[in-house]
Amino acid sequence: MIIHPLVRDLYKRALVAAKDYPVPFEKTKALWKKAIQNPDNCPSCYDSENRDRCEKEIKRAVAKGRAMEREMIGIIRLKKYRAMKKRY
Repeated sequence: MIIHPLVRDLYKRALVAAKDYPVPFEKTKALWKKAIQNPDNCPSCYDSENRDRCEKEIKRAVAKGRAMEREMIGIIRLKKYRAMKKRY
């Protein structure tokens, strides 16, 4: 199965962020993998007639994924801030 480069990059970024995420890494990895493989995120990509819509849907889905990645990074920063504040 060939993965679009934007989707692959998003998945790699999510895995890097998942290492410091408060939820166990394997669970976060499984959730991201399930979300990326979900055909509901890009239905026209599974239809050979709508290749033009496919690119738009992929970009829209990747934008949502990057927003989720930023949320993960925000939670990681909050966790680190609280830990640092607790120490001092």
